[in-house]
Amino acid sequence: MRLFYLTIFFAWSLQLQAQEQIGKTKAEVREFLKQETSKKEKDVTRKIMDHDSSITLQLNNKAAASTVNFVFTFNDKGICLQEKIHAEKAEWIGPYLEKALAKENFGFKKINEHQYISLFDKKVFLELPPEGIVNSFNMFRVDWSRDMYDILSKSENGVKE
Repeated sequence: MRLFYLTIFFAWSLQLQAQEQIGKTKAEVREFLKQETSKKEKDVTRKIMDHDSSITLQLNNKAAASTVNFVFTFNDKGICLQEKIHAEKAEWIGPYLEKALAKENFGFKKINEHQYISLFDKKVFLELPPEGIVNSFNMFRVDWSRDMYDILSKSENGVKE
């Protein structure tokens, strides 16, 4: 039965297009989250916490005893530069990570065991925890130059395809 509740929880929460919020204004992200949290589902509660430089969406599934947090961080101009998705347990982060990496418009390329880079023009870096259990990941905007991008994408430590 717990698997059923987890499946329902992930089915709803996978609708969140978290990685598509980078570059948007705080007002746009807030509106997106309000629309997402207006959906009602049994056993799932949603809470938006608005702070000076961040917005957090917390999803709680009472039946599965699970919590996932989506944290959107903004610069001083109110533009989303970073998104972090954090789950209490490693098995709950997998579907979010897989969906983020599968986004064709970002074209993520693995450069080492814990880091991915998007296509040059998307300027997004995805980072997993360096050690231990993977129960979160960060995505953030990087203003890299073409030279820096080329170094990263051809890194000797990078994963060869």
